[in-house]
Amino acid sequence: MASKPNKLLSEQVVFTANRLLDGRVIWLRAVGPTPEWTADIAEALVMPGSDIVAAEAAAAAGEASQYLVGPYAVAVNVMESGPVPLRERERIRVHGPSAGSTRPRQAA
Repeated sequence: MASKPNKLLSEQVVFTANRLLDGRVIWLRAVGPTPEWTADIAEALVMPGSDIVAAEAAAAAGEASQYLVGPYAVAVNVMESGPVPLRERERIRVHGPSAGSTRPRQAA
């Protein structure tokens, strides 16, 4: 798994991956005997970076069952509207592919 818990210990985090069926970006909604995933980051389970062991186990189970691929932890700020990723890469993933879109490009 690609998560880097050492860098995320002091952050609030969510877990993301891609659903194998259609490639859609998904977010971990709940851990437990039957982990739940959602396509809406607003429904994602936000946890302290120091508590990601259960989420890593849920992500590993999803990979093993071939439901998802490439799970990893994402540092977020928690806003009224829900979690907002700190890195641009994950903010783009929230809104879907940018290729062929009308989204303005950032200046270099």
